Amino acid sequence: MKKRFGLINQEALKGKYESNKRELFRKYLGENYEVVAFQWEEIKDNIAVIAEQDSGDYVADVPLKSLDAVHLSSLGAINGKISKLIKLIKDFKKLPSTKVVNDPTTMLENFDKQYLLYLQEQGFPVVPTQELGNLTYAELRKLQFKGFEQTIVKPRIFGERMNGVMLTTDLGSEEGLQFYRETYGEHILVQPCIKEITQEGERSIILVGDELSHGICRHRKGWCYNAPESQINPTEPTEVEVEIAKRVLKTWPTKYGVTRFDFIKNKGEPLISEVEMINPGIWIGKGFPEVDKKFMELFKEYIDQLTNF
Repeated sequence: MKKRFGLINQEALKGKYESNKRELFRKYLGENYEVVAFQWEEIKDNIAVIAEQDSGDYVADVPLKSLDAVHLSSLGAINGKISKLIKLIKDFKKLPSTKVVNDPTTMLENFDKQYLLYLQEQGFPVVPTQELGNLTYAELRKLQFKGFEQTIVKPRIFGERMNGVMLTTDLGSEEGLQFYRETYGEHILVQPCIKEITQEGERSIILVGDELSHGICRHRKGWCYNAPESQINPTEPTEVEVEIAKRVLKTWPTKYGVTRFDFIKNKGEPLISEVEMINPGIWIGKGFPEVDKKFMELFKEYIDQLTNF
């Protein structure tokens, strides 16, 4: 008897890319699972509205408790929707028979990039990071990380899609810093601006459990981390990147499933810029067959173990 697998796809009814992702999950899980796709914002009272994928007509309402497993594949922009999303993740914690990728506790804690400070304290190679705290604008301008000319500020909590990343100089004044605090909260991180990202790109490696799936390199235009992406290509992760990622996971305090590690090179050495465990972008369905195959094979094994299939 087939089990039921829920794929949370924020653009569940739109776009070729999301359609390709749905078909991959159906192709690799379909023998053992009924795969249903839905958008998280359409979940009400722990019931998901399942839509027929081609016509867009609503065909069924599926209680979340009827799902054996759920994967938060894409959430879309969550600005202004954070409280609703947190409630949904907490609701999943109340459904012990529904296995969630990633674990709800892990997702809730991953909203806070305080883990960068923890990893830094443990000696892992992280983009140098410190809290803004009560620094004034003048003090912030004087702050320098050894070997770097400029600094950036970024929200520590809910800083998704690089929202809020700014050059310190762009704040302009004490008033500008105060406005930034009012906009993004008191928990703000300060980091160096690593300009090598414009030449080397940002490298990401994706793991399923403890197993390496694939690597992706993103080349961006301009200095800024949230500049428009110009190119995305598969890349072979280096032994150093994989070793760092696996060492980090060994210290991770909560359960993990699909994880994306982002690295920025500084003078040839990889530095962790992010560890994404909420809905990590993994770039399947983008026209890279080997990436699709490797990830989905590992994911199927992981889900089978998770659901005791």
